[in-house]
Amino acid sequence: MSANSSPSPGRGPSRLGRLLQPVQALGSHRWIELLANRPPLVIGLAGISAFVGCVVYALLNGIPQPAVHDEFSYLLAGDTFASGRLTNPTHPMWRHFETFHVLQQPTYASKYPPGQGAFLALGQILGHPILGVWLSVALMAAGISWMLYQWVPPKWALLGSFLAVVQFGFPTYWGQSYLGGAVAALGGALVYGSLRATADEPRVCHGFLFGTGAMLLATTRPLEGMLASLPAGLVLVRKLLDRERQDRVQLTGRVFLPATLIVIATVGGLAYQNWRVTGDPFRLPYQAYNEAYHMGAHFPWQKPSPVMNYRHKELSDFKRVWILERTEAQREHLALALLFKFLRLQNFLLGPGLVALFAISARMAGRWIALPIVSSAVVGGVVLLTKGAYPHYAAPVTGLLLVLVLEGLRRLNASRQQIHGPTLATIILLAYVPYLAFRPSIFGGPLAESFAKERTRIDQSLHATHGDDLVIVRYGESHNFHQEWVYNRAVIDSAAVVWAREMSPEENRELIGYFEERRVWLLEVNGSTRLRPYLEGPS
Repeated sequence: MSANSSPSPGRGPSRLGRLLQPVQALGSHRWIELLANRPPLVIGLAGISAFVGCVVYALLNGIPQPAVHDEFSYLLAGDTFASGRLTNPTHPMWRHFETFHVLQQPTYASKYPPGQGAFLALGQILGHPILGVWLSVALMAAGISWMLYQWVPPKWALLGSFLAVVQFGFPTYWGQSYLGGAVAALGGALVYGSLRATADEPRVCHGFLFGTGAMLLATTRPLEGMLASLPAGLVLVRKLLDRERQDRVQLTGRVFLPATLIVIATVGGLAYQNWRVTGDPFRLPYQAYNEAYHMGAHFPWQKPSPVMNYRHKELSDFKRVWILERTEAQREHLALALLFKFLRLQNFLLGPGLVALFAISARMAGRWIALPIVSSAVVGGVVLLTKGAYPHYAAPVTGLLLVLVLEGLRRLNASRQQIHGPTLATIILLAYVPYLAFRPSIFGGPLAESFAKERTRIDQSLHATHGDDLVIVRYGESHNFHQEWVYNRAVIDSAAVVWAREMSPEENRELIGYFEERRVWLLEVNGSTRLRPYLEGPS
């Protein structure tokens, strides 16, 4: 029996199918049809509901406070850009300020690409960096919704728009932390949405959207973004070569030219930023940081660099445990490590939709569906080989994975095979309810939440006294290096609170002498925290 054939006469729906018929009937309601056939309204609602969802979630749970190393580094980038600079001069006391994922020399800057920091800077200008995160989530939801309308029928694009909001948006760490993910997901959606739209009718706006998407990918996830956008670029070139001369000129002027101009401007801008931060247009801040602190070995085949003579024990512990021991453990148990990382990615990016993918067969896939399959597989495979393999690494293919899930559900819904397709599609959709309600958090947990609240409490209590403070942090033997206190504003000297590492008595005296007009505190961290006035003594 073919996929489009009708069921045998006399074979009615199963008992389970009859039970789920009221739920299945929702998709045929007139108001669903009316809404789905108004793409601008759906796209706008997706963006607005994502932003409102972020705000409401934060009102119920509190404004997100940074806890993870990477968050503080991104916030430094945002603070730097909001101050009108690409980087900051190295501080004279920089040895006291060394910390994770922050470059101290030749300039003081975040090691990460500038995309996420730019959104945080926008949020800071508007009042708080988290506003930039929420804006990126709103744009992501709207961008994915627009992309889906280019790839799937309207009713399925409406369903996918809803999933984009609730699965990747406000209740996740993409919308409630400073780690990012939404900006890269928006970039991927713009690239593949404009590619599909160009196939129907090339427009200048499609070229600008393609270039803007490529720019967002290059400035957030350069490696994964390049791997995600390369197949799209090849398809675009193939379409150009297959066209008649007149159509080729039209496609070049309307799509290739604006996209190319944006890409060239992006490459030039990144090279300029590299030059300002590292002194070399071809040397990334990420490279400079890893070379300075020997934090390499991101893939299994890379040989980890040895532990260097770090000035601070926390950096040494991070390198020994989080880099060397973790890398070695993943090499020894490669299959188990790959399975764990796959489940982590699947849980966030696919959820119950994983089952729907099995409805897409190679015979039925077609050329357009093969493209997201190949792109997602390439990016997913590379991400699985990285040491961390967190969902925001694979964010560039978020929209493509949603296209595949919707395509699988659509094929199931149209199926009349022995296993009742519409019933299975409904079960998969219903499974999203407990999945969204109870899925575990990727980042955070009680320890990280407790640390974030305690650091924020002490920082705010010092701000409340309306004085300038220097906090010298002394770590005990039982300190967890994941809970790092020493992060500072872009302009350290003008910050209300300066956080510094305790070093030798002579170096501490030099630090205190530099900040002679500040009140000096000692923060002892050893499982618990104790803040008291600093009295010079042995470190």
